[in-house]
Amino acid sequence: MWLELIAALLLLGGGVAGVGWFTTARRLGVTTREREDLVKSARVIEVERQMLELVAKGASLSEVLDTLTRAIEQLSPESHCTIMLLDEKHRRYLSLASGPSLPPAYLQALERLEIGPDVGACGSAAFRNETIVIDNIATDYRFADARDFILSYGLRSCWSQPIRDSRNTVLGTFAIYRRKVASPRAEELRMTRVAAQLAGNAIERIRAEMHLRETVERLNLAETVARFGIWECDFQKDIMTLSAGLALMMERSMSQFQLTRTEFYAMVHPDDRQSLRDAINPADARAGTIQDEFRLVLPSGTVHWMRSRWCFEPGASPPTRASGAMIDITKEREEVAQAEQELARAEAATRVAHKAEKLEQDRNEILELVANDQPLVGIIAAMADAVADHLPGSLCSIRIEASDNSYISIYPNFPDNLAAALEQIGVTSLNATLASAPIARLSDDARWLRFIQSAGQLPYRHYRAVPVMRSSRLTGMIVSIFAEDRPDAQGEQTLLESWGRFASLAVERRGLYEQLSFRAQYDSLTALLNRAALYDRVDSWTRANAANPIPMALVYLDLDGFKQINDTYGHAAGDKVLQHVSAHILESVRKTDMVARLGGDEFIIVLPGVGEPAEARRIADLVAAAIARPLAYAGGELRIGVSFGISVYPADGDSTDALLKIADEEMYREKVKHRRLLAPAA
Repeated sequence: MWLELIAALLLLGGGVAGVGWFTTARRLGVTTREREDLVKSARVIEVERQMLELVAKGASLSEVLDTLTRAIEQLSPESHCTIMLLDEKHRRYLSLASGPSLPPAYLQALERLEIGPDVGACGSAAFRNETIVIDNIATDYRFADARDFILSYGLRSCWSQPIRDSRNTVLGTFAIYRRKVASPRAEELRMTRVAAQLAGNAIERIRAEMHLRETVERLNLAETVARFGIWECDFQKDIMTLSAGLALMMERSMSQFQLTRTEFYAMVHPDDRQSLRDAINPADARAGTIQDEFRLVLPSGTVHWMRSRWCFEPGASPPTRASGAMIDITKEREEVAQAEQELARAEAATRVAHKAEKLEQDRNEILELVANDQPLVGIIAAMADAVADHLPGSLCSIRIEASDNSYISIYPNFPDNLAAALEQIGVTSLNATLASAPIARLSDDARWLRFIQSAGQLPYRHYRAVPVMRSSRLTGMIVSIFAEDRPDAQGEQTLLESWGRFASLAVERRGLYEQLSFRAQYDSLTALLNRAALYDRVDSWTRANAANPIPMALVYLDLDGFKQINDTYGHAAGDKVLQHVSAHILESVRKTDMVARLGGDEFIIVLPGVGEPAEARRIADLVAAAIARPLAYAGGELRIGVSFGISVYPADGDSTDALLKIADEEMYREKVKHRRLLAPAA
């Protein structure tokens, strides 16, 4: 019995020892795997750093991905890694991007692998957008078509992980092959997912940088091309005539100045086509200047944003013509978007605005002022208030050189002596700086230095200043002054710099509006009012004076012998004559009078306040005498005669068409009389 008891105790002791040994061994195994995982994690982090450095240096995609696959193969020596990319256009085929340890013949066979729900490991993973694990290639149905070929290279198992971008779109696959039948452990699958994520990040970033470089190159090329042009549409003939600049902008050859409306609308982006058709439909024509923005798809395939302003030609219902101007605003659109992004980043980075809604509201209000062609002084004043509001404890001054060489100066809440001193200094003598600088360094102008010496201790002792540019030329300056620099100096620099770009955009856009407005109202050859502008102003006069008419005379001028000058000397001589006539008409009338060119060699003089035909005729005789002065041309002289007719409002009519008709008929009778006088005797 004692022997049996001793045997039982020995068995029990051996069992306990065995269990203890097994538990200890398992813990040691777990600890070893955890340590291995930690080493691998550190290695993965190092690989990610290497990949980022290669991307930053501009390395090729294959070089970056080879770095990843080699690193994974080092972490798992029994593995062979491949990375395959899905084609961007059709998204049907996989092509090899990296496979450093597999034979070239095998890798070549993988080229243009068409994906499908049951196409091996990689084709299935790309198609299904899920991890595919195949522990035995010899028995898996998904390798039925290529089993012998794969087995001939000694490959027995494979698992493949989809590579995705930040939108979860499949970019390709990361696969690991083994030369033995095996299933991946959990940590191996995690490593595969991490590798696929690193590959996705690298692919997305490199492709984005490639697209960005391509976009920048296209923009730089577009800047060399004219961004402005004139067009005219004849609705009866269904023909649009383009200026040379507009033809070039629309990528048409110099012989293609005309196209049908159908051809033009075919170039308009489908999303913008119907609204533009409605706006330019003569059946729904409205008076005044009309504006629309739309996209053109050019023959090269590029899409450009355009803004056009036009007027329907008055006198017929519906109108038979429309004419206007068009500018390329692609760059402007991008700059607006960039300005919005920069302001948004400044908001997040600096926390200058305590409420993001306020910053967004200010930005949208200024953008709305710019888009609605509001006076520049109002836009600048709103911007100065906004800058000061988002830079607490500071004051903001903005000075801008307007198109007439005058200055717009805004000094909200500035001390009077400081505003007066700044007003005396030219914009070009102000020293721009984003870093905080003593206010004494704002300018090297002697007047400023004298002010600093005499002003004593100013409450605002520091400043920052950013330039405002127009067509790459300094046209203004934004100056922010403050008592002390604050901890968030970098954020304030970023915010102020973005406002400088924003102000440059507003000034540039204002200049484009002025060009458009001039082109829409004035004749390009003579700089006189065009037909549409004439109708607009005369109609405004008659409407304003409908109840108590104030008289107004119209003089209708037509040149004698103008066709003969064109036929004899050419159109260049004819243009010189038209400019000569325009200049002499303007010299002979009052500043309050209006002069327009109807077209060809026909001119109209509007004489507000003149109600007597005799007085209108006296002025017309003075104009005719001035026009009759000989014009030197090509070593000789050109002599120009003129016939004119007169009508008076309201005696001869209360509409522009009626007044022009009366004056035209009288002018024609005078022209016939001139022809009889000049006709040779029988």
